[in-house]
Amino acid sequence: MALSNGTKEAIYLRKLLNELCDADVKSVRLLSDNKGAIKLAENPIFHRRTKHIDIRHHFVREALYNNVINIKFISTEDMAADVLTKALPSPKRYKCLEAPGIVSTDKYFR
Repeated sequence: MALSNGTKEAIYLRKLLNELCDADVKSVRLLSDNKGAIKLAENPIFHRRTKHIDIRHHFVREALYNNVINIKFISTEDMAADVLTKALPSPKRYKCLEAPGIVSTDKYFR
């Protein structure tokens, strides 16, 4: 479910950047910590265990096939978005704040 929402946002942002900045963004990289979701998106074979997937989520596979998105695995420990969604202990919070390269936590938080 999160991967399908991320795909919708990636497609929207790609179109917005292409229109506003006259940039030619070919593919948007999505980071996911769910190996099962990545495997389902990459594997077009229909299995008994995947028949519950709603048709509206198959566009993730189509976007991946058309090279609109690029899905990469990232471990839960390295997920920088956790600082926006979870209450984290201090060491993990500092790591997540430094990961995008926007802020140096040494200067502001220590």
